[in-house]
Amino acid sequence: MKNTIYIIRGLPGSGKSTLASLIADNSPDLEGGLGSVRCVEVDQFFVSSNGHKEKFSFDRRFLGAAHDECYARAMRYLRAGYSVTVANTFSTQREIDRYLTGLQRTGMTSKVDVKIIQCVGKYKSPHNVPSRAIDKMRERWEPVKGEVKYNGEIE
Repeated sequence: MKNTIYIIRGLPGSGKSTLASLIADNSPDLEGGLGSVRCVEVDQFFVSSNGHKEKFSFDRRFLGAAHDECYARAMRYLRAGYSVTVANTFSTQREIDRYLTGLQRTGMTSKVDVKIIQCVGKYKSPHNVPSRAIDKMRERWEPVKGEVKYNGEIE
């Protein structure tokens, strides 16, 4: 059975993380009780924990590093035999192409299915992203060939 990379895209508050969790929670377990799907997001880079409570502290200066770390974790999980959800804004085709090119360069194209899902829900952003920032993301938004839309159900 092939692994899958689920590229989940959408504006803040569209349901990306929720969908990624649903996919992971409904995946079959591997030997040892580990789920077969790993979830990665750029937002994870900005989360810290004191052991009791998690805190999200976005710092634009580290956004490039956060994207690099997210990409590297996704590729490591795929290489290790897991399926992966990557839930990020992905407002342009170029941002998705990084992952598709990575599959080609590493020889994983024939071993990994690609599913691109655009979340279109309208929920409150859990990280209180300012509306002007969301408007800028919306302005640069590009349609992506082959994607399906998700608003609680695949459209």
